Amino acid sequence: GIKSMQWDEEHGFLWIATEAGMSRYNGLDFTNFTKENTPGLSHERMAYVVKSNAGAIFAADVNGNIVQVNTSKLQYLPL
Repeated sequence: GIKSMQWDEEHGFLWIATEAGMSRYNGLDFTNFTKENTPGLSHERMAYVVKSNAGAIFAADVNGNIVQVNTSKLQYLPL
């Protein structure tokens, strides 16, 4: 199931938080980010994806691990 979506106007991607990881859609193809291919995600079930007032996009898994969208990939943010 889809939990939330966020449009990245700068790079042209739609980021989708799902129960099976994060997905990036470029208008033609989906790229899936899971705990197997994304350091820092400890669970594939995502809680949300949001955009800050400054335009930065962040997502969190259900365990509270936060990642930031960095162009076309996810970067783990240790707290």
